[in-house]
Amino acid sequence: MRKHPSAGTAGLGKFDRARVALVRWARGPVIGMVALVWVVYHTQVLAHAFPKSKAQEAPLPPDLHLAYTPAHLKQDFAYWSQHRAAFLWGHLLVDNVYPLIYGLLLALLLTALRPRRFPDQAPWWALALPVAMVLADGSENLLLSLLMFTYPRFPVVWAWMASLATGTKWTLLVAQLGGLVWGGVQRLRKTP
Repeated sequence: MRKHPSAGTAGLGKFDRARVALVRWARGPVIGMVALVWVVYHTQVLAHAFPKSKAQEAPLPPDLHLAYTPAHLKQDFAYWSQHRAAFLWGHLLVDNVYPLIYGLLLALLLTALRPRRFPDQAPWWALALPVAMVLADGSENLLLSLLMFTYPRFPVVWAWMASLATGTKWTLLVAQLGGLVWGGVQRLRKTP
């Protein structure tokens, strides 16, 4: 008889206890509920957090670019500074909740599609990659907010750090999507 995934977690550290908990929660109904929250938040909250101008073409928020230079960012900030309050609201609150939702969803999906050789706890990367992505996205949001607070003064070092955080976020997303595809293929092939 197999032990329940939460049995014997007393001697584990916080990271390992979280990996065991992911196995317990990575089930269809929980994943479905988190996915529904993600869709609703994405379409109803995040999509309306940043203003759209009818008079001029609004640039994409910086964190939707794969990468950017300080010069490109400063050019976009000329538009966003006209909507400073909305930009700060979007990046300090609305866009800092969003990574928590998609990070949890990705961790659950990576755990659900984990290799069979990890029956009692999620592999380290099923927790570490989403957490790293959430931290990169949070850092990006904080740096972009700091730049907006100080605009028109524009510390170039902060802009490069924000760009690095943005690139890191997107790289980690690609790695996780690759992990999901790999896990799905392995499950279809029924390999250990």
